[in-house]
Amino acid sequence: MAPSAPHDRRCGCLVRIERLVAAQFRAAAAGGDFHAVVGLSGGPDSVLLACAAVRLARGEGFADPWPGLQLTAAHVVHGVRPVGSAADERFCRDLAARLGLELRVVDVSAEIAAAGREGGSEDRWRRARQRALARVVAEVGAGWLVLAHTADDQAETILMRVLLRGGTRGLGGMHPVAGTVLRPMLPVRKREILCALQRLGQSFQRDESNGDPRYARGWLRTVVMPVLTGRNPRVVEHLCRLGTLLRDEDTVLDEQARQARDALCGERHGAGGITFECAALRALPPAIRRRVVARIVEEELEVSPASRDVLALDEAVSRQSCRTRRFDLSGGGSAHRSGKLFTVARRAASEAAPPGAEGGGAGAAVITVLPPCRLALPAGAVLAATPPPAVTGAARDTAPWDVVIEVRPAADFSPELARRQAPWQVYLDVDVFAGAAVALRRKQPGDRIHPFGAPGARRLSRLFIETRVPENLRTRVAVMAIGQTVLWVPGLVLAEAARVKPHTKAIAVASITPRV
Repeated sequence: MAPSAPHDRRCGCLVRIERLVAAQFRAAAAGGDFHAVVGLSGGPDSVLLACAAVRLARGEGFADPWPGLQLTAAHVVHGVRPVGSAADERFCRDLAARLGLELRVVDVSAEIAAAGREGGSEDRWRRARQRALARVVAEVGAGWLVLAHTADDQAETILMRVLLRGGTRGLGGMHPVAGTVLRPMLPVRKREILCALQRLGQSFQRDESNGDPRYARGWLRTVVMPVLTGRNPRVVEHLCRLGTLLRDEDTVLDEQARQARDALCGERHGAGGITFECAALRALPPAIRRRVVARIVEEELEVSPASRDVLALDEAVSRQSCRTRRFDLSGGGSAHRSGKLFTVARRAASEAAPPGAEGGGAGAAVITVLPPCRLALPAGAVLAATPPPAVTGAARDTAPWDVVIEVRPAADFSPELARRQAPWQVYLDVDVFAGAAVALRRKQPGDRIHPFGAPGARRLSRLFIETRVPENLRTRVAVMAIGQTVLWVPGLVLAEAARVKPHTKAIAVASITPRV
């Protein structure tokens, strides 16, 4: 691509899009280096995003060169269109080579074929693509994943959720910044993208399945949206504005629900589960009460409840008097209202995670503790908090990290050392390992920990809510454990059982370190 003159005004669309990309990249970088994986499908949106990011790095267009901007492109092969998929991959390889981008190609066609193409296939394809891109982010040690969703995509997403979900959750659409995912082109219309690509003289691929009305999004795109646009040409703008308003309101209501939930006193019982007095819940405003009920279900079952479950439970809780009623929840648990009490619990059959379930199994790195040793974070795992400021460059949640464990004589430990323990280096009683294999794995459903100095054990899901670990990361947080016994959540909490005691014979010093 030929360099453009500074402050190029010949294409307002290109200048606007480049400024949006630059603004979000620089905000995420916070004055430091920036390493991102750019999703590259070959379609017009992702092609323009890749071009704009490269132009930003080179200083083409309006910006000065950004030497600290490191980019990797990722292309996911779906295999749904055998001929078209091959052409898309060739195009992306050629484009990445011309732009000077490293390209990682991930083939998920076998995974998609195994899932089948029956009902819900679009959602399965989307999840397979998300997992593939997350693997690339972890492999290259990037801090961010950048996707090319546009205002038209946002409008379709909001409308899709109106039609399919029947609840308010998610009606805000996609977030411009969600965890480590950036969407700088959300305010941009498709027509602006085509205008900018024409200005650059850049070709792109066309995916005919995007307009296939057999699929829900294709039907919305080719049938519903043209009808709505014919009635109101600004329907995309209005839907996106609705999404912004609902996201802002969600933030306020979620915070109020968190405070209300924290103020409630629940009694935990036997094999898991928690009981509340209905009167305390009934006193809350309906909008807050429903969110509190949803939070209670989520912290017990570790899945977001369906809107129909929330409404049914809210109706049962709201009644002044109620006969005993039991609800089977779609998240693998149950709830019941009995007199003045409301209880949510995990079903007994789902207490134990099956071998190979998400968060454990083959993805966990297991090693017998010997001095010294390393435990590598499994693929897709993240740290519960931000790594120490002294670590730069790859210091992001998805960067490659090890927990290094070194066994030392107890004489090396002192009360002063205990007082100086940092979130990223802890001292453990080596006897807690007792010759067993210790794993650094992803969080599993039902995980509990007895925090150092606390009166009793707590469910990790509840602890993550209280410490404000982002909701989209909670099931991916790495923990150090022996079997189902959690010893340490790096950056967050150490278990009481693992602390150094007066009779400790040897100590294990565990510390987080970047992988080299």
